[in-house]
Amino acid sequence: MEIGFAIGKTSGGEFNPNFTLVSIVRTYDDIRKAEQTGLVGHTRSFFNFIQALSRNPAFTKEILGIRKELKLPTSGLPFNKYLSFNDFVSKNIKSNIPIIQRFLGKNKLRNSFAYPPELDKCLYDIVFYGIVSPFSAVQSSIAWNPSISSPVECIELSIFAPVTKHALHKFIDRNWKDISSSMRRLEQKPTADFSQISPRDFEIVDLRDQKKFTFSKIAEVLSDKYGEDDVDATINRDSVKTAYTRTKKKIIDIFKSK
Repeated sequence: MEIGFAIGKTSGGEFNPNFTLVSIVRTYDDIRKAEQTGLVGHTRSFFNFIQALSRNPAFTKEILGIRKELKLPTSGLPFNKYLSFNDFVSKNIKSNIPIIQRFLGKNKLRNSFAYPPELDKCLYDIVFYGIVSPFSAVQSSIAWNPSISSPVECIELSIFAPVTKHALHKFIDRNWKDISSSMRRLEQKPTADFSQISPRDFEIVDLRDQKKFTFSKIAEVLSDKYGEDDVDATINRDSVKTAYTRTKKKIIDIFKSK
């Protein structure tokens, strides 16, 4: 499933910022080029997280099912009609109440699937537009959401209106005892570090899953493509199979039934 990477820009003052999406890119090199011009992009780890997620068959099935139920195009709405979720609700609160209600109901995927918490922040953008936004986690005083269960999955600090740095520090200091108590109950297993997946790893998965190449054939293709850099002859059938198995496990584990 294709998921594009939106890049954007910020404008306005510190206490009244505006966030605008500018265009869509597909590669990490293009993200870096955009960032060098002053635009806001995505980290390498997040890029790889989305790359893995887009190859997860269970996630693809759920997203396509949600789009079908909401009567959205199979590939999502066009980017040039993008609205943030808050703007979409404000503009369509009367005419599209059923769509909003159905999406919010489907948004509770965590009841059925295990996946990193980052996904909750960008699910709307993926479902409706087939993209991820660098501003997905931005909210437009301060609150943190304590967990009543143990172990704690994550601790969220939410800012719903412009505040000063002093006010933010003061809030943390005032609540530090409870926040630190929750941190001691955080799950020991962190969200997987997807920065360790290389572009070649994804290439191996695509050649195996999409083109149905054997591991020997994949090794041959990669040797032809990267042979000059492979002075130690590390590209072979066994290394390709190992890379495929390791990467495929991360892709499957990123979004799976509980």
